[in-house]
Amino acid sequence: MSSIGIIGAGHVGCALAFDLSERGNDVILRTMAGHPGNTPKILDNNGFLNATGQFQGSVPVRVAQGASNLTESIVLIAIPSTGIDQVLDELAAHDLSNKILIFITGNSAAIKAHMATNAKAIMETATSPYSSRVSADGSISVRGIKKRLALSVLAHEARDEDKAQVAALFRMPVEWCSNVLQTFLSGVNGVVHVPTALMNLGWMETTNGDFYFYRQGMSPGVCSVIEALDKERLAVAAAYNVSIKSVVETYNANYGTNEATFRDFVDKTVAHNSTKGAQKRFLDQDVPYWLVLCAELGLRAGVPTPSIDTMIILASILTGTDYKSTGNTLKSLGLDNATVEEVSRAFRGGDMGDVYVDAKNQAMAVL
Repeated sequence: MSSIGIIGAGHVGCALAFDLSERGNDVILRTMAGHPGNTPKILDNNGFLNATGQFQGSVPVRVAQGASNLTESIVLIAIPSTGIDQVLDELAAHDLSNKILIFITGNSAAIKAHMATNAKAIMETATSPYSSRVSADGSISVRGIKKRLALSVLAHEARDEDKAQVAALFRMPVEWCSNVLQTFLSGVNGVVHVPTALMNLGWMETTNGDFYFYRQGMSPGVCSVIEALDKERLAVAAAYNVSIKSVVETYNANYGTNEATFRDFVDKTVAHNSTKGAQKRFLDQDVPYWLVLCAELGLRAGVPTPSIDTMIILASILTGTDYKSTGNTLKSLGLDNATVEEVSRAFRGGDMGDVYVDAKNQAMAVL
């Protein structure tokens, strides 16, 4: 039986914990100080996690706080991007030379982890393996299971057997990306969630999110804006010679559908239309940790991103936060003065020479 660590006891962490435990793994669900997530409900349930929806039943899950006594050889980090720095601060104090870190969803967290830790290999996904939510009673409701999982590696040291061991953790096929930049730009939450939230703000504030975010929130007009952002995402990827799918191709591949347009998908998807509600993370995570970096990548490569820039400005006005200054930037990754080629090398994690040394020193000063 393998021992797997999961940092984060929210929607994704609990779904991972149930799935892995049900398939015979010894799961340790870890939380950071001040962020217990769903662990109090699990402890109240005598250490068992219940599941509904695509998963059914109850499994035992061990709970621990922090990264002390970290004996697991594979650690999955399934937390909002807003908590990554806190996790890295703690992980940096440990010898991780025999451990694999996997960030779900990464949003380029692998870059910071590569600079802050000595982990044997660092990986990140483009999306969560599931569409899932923690219910009020502490159970995990899994509404959809992805048909594939895009995953990338940032380290020389990852061997074929390491990749095979990681791939075996997931019940869906793993598609190995060529680098972390491909994984990052394959993420579509920023181009889908942010314009929908901003263009439905009145409805969200009036009804407290009492509507179907996909089927009702993503009207034909909103989908036109989503597609405009997506064209810019595709253009940025092309500038860095990264091959990615369009937004409708991504959702079709993830959920095994064959819809002609994104509007067709959002109107018919069961996984996304089973419950109502919009989440705060659609702005405070997807804007600073995805849109801002995508726009910066475009600017560095000479690719205009006016639609993405507009979303960042509107979200900044709404929240009173200057996301272009506080978000995930090339500077925060230690790549403030890097060329397009040097940025690409940094996202590959190898053969970086002086650029890597300078970037690591800059990034450690930011952490």
